[in-house]
Amino acid sequence: MESPKSRRISPGTVGSIAAMLVAAGALVCASLQQQKVQALKLQVNRVQAAAQAAFNTANNLRIPKDLSADLASLEATVNKLKAANETRQQSLNGINEEIKKIPALDNRLAEQATALASKQTELDRENKSFQAIEEKRLSTIITVLKNQDRILRQLVERNPESSKEQ
Repeated sequence: MESPKSRRISPGTVGSIAAMLVAAGALVCASLQQQKVQALKLQVNRVQAAAQAAFNTANNLRIPKDLSADLASLEATVNKLKAANETRQQSLNGINEEIKKIPALDNRLAEQATALASKQTELDRENKSFQAIEEKRLSTIITVLKNQDRILRQLVERNPESSKEQ
């Protein structure tokens, strides 16, 4: 059998094992750090490529150096649009004022129509009254003329000789 001393690990062996474990841990950490560095390098390359593409696009754009002429043209257009809008607004205000007058005009027209209808009714009554009076007068004239004719005929019949002498 082995002696208990032989089963014992020497301090040098424990130190070696510990050193190997530390080295393995360091290697694993270094490997993980290396993967992170590679991922970051890849990300940096992508960002650089995107930045370069954006830079190239920006360089290809032709931005005029003097925008004052365009600005003046735009300001003139804005001023014209403002003036047109003010004119339109004033026109709409005028129309709105006229629209506000319509109910009063409608009332006046309705009153005038009522007055005209009343006057027409009065004229119709006067006209019927006049016609009735004139019909009576004509009837009286016809009656008088018939009576005169009858009387004259009777006179002529009674005095046939006197009418021959004349």
